[in-house]
Amino acid sequence: MSQLNKLIEYPSENFIKLEGISPYLEGRVIVNQTEIGFDAEVDIVLSESGKIYKHVAIIYNQADHKEALDQGYRQLKKYLNSLKKV
Repeated sequence: MSQLNKLIEYPSENFIKLEGISPYLEGRVIVNQTEIGFDAEVDIVLSESGKIYKHVAIIYNQADHKEALDQGYRQLKKYLNSLKKV
């Protein structure tokens, strides 16, 4: 386990502004440590209340916090890009 992982409290919430989509929504990636690795839950939430507007993905068994967070960001970006094609 890296030094970074020892300093982070879990679950770790990470928010992303969704510019150009809605001022009332933001992306959220929650990283949690498990016995076998790190999982990430990816959602679009209401800015003020934090309630889930759209569940995007769950990513399981990543090697470390950074990898879980990066995979979460990728899944959110992939979902948002799919909306542009519609």
